[in-house]
Amino acid sequence: MAAAGEAAESGKPSYALAISLAMHGYMENHGARDHLLPFARLHDTILASAQREGDRRTLAFAHLLLAGAHGATNQADAAAASARRAHSLFREVGDLAGQCDALRLPGIVCATRGELAAAEDYLGRVLKIAAAMGDRREEARALVDLGIVKGFRGNYNAAATMLEHALAINRDSSPEHREAYALAHLASIWLAIGRYPAAKTALERAQAINCEIPGSLMTTWTLVLLASYHRLTGDAPAAIASIRQAMHGSVKPDESPVNGHALDELGLVQQLTGDYEAAVANHHAALRQFCDVDDRMAQARALNNLGVLSLRTDDTVQATAHCAQALALSRAIGHPLEEARALEGLGRSDLQAGRASDAVAKLTQARAIFRRLGAVRADEVGAVLDSLETAEGSASIA
Repeated sequence: MAAAGEAAESGKPSYALAISLAMHGYMENHGARDHLLPFARLHDTILASAQREGDRRTLAFAHLLLAGAHGATNQADAAAASARRAHSLFREVGDLAGQCDALRLPGIVCATRGELAAAEDYLGRVLKIAAAMGDRREEARALVDLGIVKGFRGNYNAAATMLEHALAINRDSSPEHREAYALAHLASIWLAIGRYPAAKTALERAQAINCEIPGSLMTTWTLVLLASYHRLTGDAPAAIASIRQAMHGSVKPDESPVNGHALDELGLVQQLTGDYEAAVANHHAALRQFCDVDDRMAQARALNNLGVLSLRTDDTVQATAHCAQALALSRAIGHPLEEARALEGLGRSDLQAGRASDAVAKLTQARAIFRRLGAVRADEVGAVLDSLETAEGSASIA
């Protein structure tokens, strides 16, 4: 970093930027996001040098990396402003690849904050530019990013198609870590719709690739998804082992962006094993982390998980409160899976409290959304509704 600063001060902003880019890429790939803050100061120096030298392209890249540093430290508005300046400069110098990067970053920031429509717009523009460039690697990256957002919005078929298309491109033209990234997110789609064997295969392939870069965020995230697979298929010990491995292998477990997801997943496993006290502590710890980074999608999920836990302990008041929060949040950001989960939780709370007609209304709404998504919970909610209908019919006959 000192060498980059010296280069910038001596009137060599492009050389300083090259050093900064290499360091930035290494730290991002190895999950060392806590080291990105000093880049903000370095980038200020590079910006000043590029402005003095009249180097518009280097100035654009410096703004882009500054946006990345702001994004990594949860300064979303500052990240968006720097990205907009970078995009304007890249357009000015005719750099299409730079335009892709400058649009991608605010797209990812919007996705993290739950602003899914805006994220889809940004990332859709990236895909169009990449296709126009004829750059297959850039196209694959855009397909993955846009596919992830479409998955968040409940469009699982489009998401899976995009991710599979990206995989086909990645195998021919991209580094293996890009393939692992696509595989992990494709597996998350398979888990949501109950294609468990396909999810396991994708995660095992991703993890085989991730072994080459131990301690990376992608390695940790893949292990959390493997834990989800084990939990959903009834293997609690294997799920806990995957979570422990994920948290132990993270570069800085307490600061890792995926640590909250690991804690939330651990809470779900502990619910299954009956360790409710530990589960509530982990769900609350996860929720605090999600609030700290303004990840509203993850907040909705953690709130729904707390609602499920409250139902297990017959605390319908708390269950209703958690699920009502999750419902408002998921509707605000347009996250249909968590909306359906919240409606299911509210319906089950009504059922436990003896409000059968209210329960039927909410569970019917939940089932409709689950069915539209192709999510496995549609059948479980349907079974509850069928039993209520049967009970009502029996009461009418009596």
